[in-house]
Amino acid sequence: MADELELSPLVPPSPMVDPSEIDLEAGHGEQTQCRICLETDGRDFIAPCKCKGTSKYVHRDCLDHWRAIKEGFAFAHCTTCKAPYYLRVHVAGDRKWRTLKFRFFVTRDILSIFLAVQLVIAALAYMVYFIDSSQQSWLRHIWGFDSEVTFYYMCGALLFFALLGLSGCFITCYDRRVRNDLAQPCRELCLCCCQPGICADCHLPGTICMWADCTACAEGCASAVSECGGCLGGAGEAGLPLIFVMALVVLGLFTVIGIFYSVLVATMVCQRIWQRHYHILAKRMLTKEYVVEDVDGEMTGSDWSPPVLPSEHVQQLKTLGLL
Repeated sequence: MADELELSPLVPPSPMVDPSEIDLEAGHGEQTQCRICLETDGRDFIAPCKCKGTSKYVHRDCLDHWRAIKEGFAFAHCTTCKAPYYLRVHVAGDRKWRTLKFRFFVTRDILSIFLAVQLVIAALAYMVYFIDSSQQSWLRHIWGFDSEVTFYYMCGALLFFALLGLSGCFITCYDRRVRNDLAQPCRELCLCCCQPGICADCHLPGTICMWADCTACAEGCASAVSECGGCLGGAGEAGLPLIFVMALVVLGLFTVIGIFYSVLVATMVCQRIWQRHYHILAKRMLTKEYVVEDVDGEMTGSDWSPPVLPSEHVQQLKTLGLL
């Protein structure tokens, strides 16, 4: 009866496992899996540290990518068990070429940003030239410039820095982290025309520099504004030099602020460019020079440690903050 059940066509046979899919390094009922990408394909699995179980194996490419994008400690140590990697020094033959390529990409990005800024300045300079040409180059003759290119380029640069300073002021005023610190100076600048006794609404208790304050001030100080408007309007052409001087002062103020912001932004951009290419090229190059060895069959005890690197390589990695 048992023989009939075993040969019965109604009972499906046990599925046969393809020998190519069997991982000889895995234990019973266990398949080797990369702890980073979680894939089980057979692409160069290594056991680089003291981790056990499902965290033991990792693809070499995945590990090198992890070492390249992470900072400091992860380059030469496992971030899970904190054990140091067994690093083998392998100096690549194209190291000089990779270094030149790294510097080329950094220089290319910086020059691209510089050319973009020059295009903006040139556009602003052409706008000033177009406006001034309709007035028979009145502005250029007042300042006594003979060269059109030099004068209008300087005007474009001043406008660029002034616009940058104005944008920086708006960003700063609307940044919640610094808005409370700048509330009092901003409010006094906004309400500088108001004095106690003239406009009681200008001194709003417990408020910050918002458009509501300026609106309340403008509504409460209607009489003061009308007096100022009558003063400037009655002066006629005599008030034009004063307005011109005030415009120059405001332009100069925002230009100085713009120069400050341009230095700050340029520093941040150069730092980002350097870090980006450092991660993409330099650290990837270092992962190929300092190769992580497979220590699956070498760790015989918990006190095992990899061989020490030569002193010059240890010093280099410490200088780069990778050891």
